[in-house]
Amino acid sequence: LELLKIMTETWREHITVPVSTIGDYLNSKEQKKVITGIQLFGVVLANQIDCSDISDFNFYKSLIACMNHDSKQVHAPAAEVTGMLLKQLAKRERTTRTRKTR
Repeated sequence: LELLKIMTETWREHITVPVSTIGDYLNSKEQKKVITGIQLFGVVLANQIDCSDISDFNFYKSLIACMNHDSKQVHAPAAEVTGMLLKQLAKRERTTRTRKTR
């Protein structure tokens, strides 16, 4: 995970977010894959990589559903990543409003 973070920080401008792959991980029946999907999306958000192309409601639904998981290893990071996502969406909304008022 640390190697992925370093690579992401270095190459963030050139990264295309694999939304469908992360979504597949979030929807997996295997807990390890679900955790991996949450961690990958967390790295994307932490590095402020543009993920505005995520318009699939099912992706967001899958992330939020992870917060209802029985295991704390899943629901705790899912809650944190969901918070990060909401913060990024709110920031984008404020930026859009500011541009419209100019």
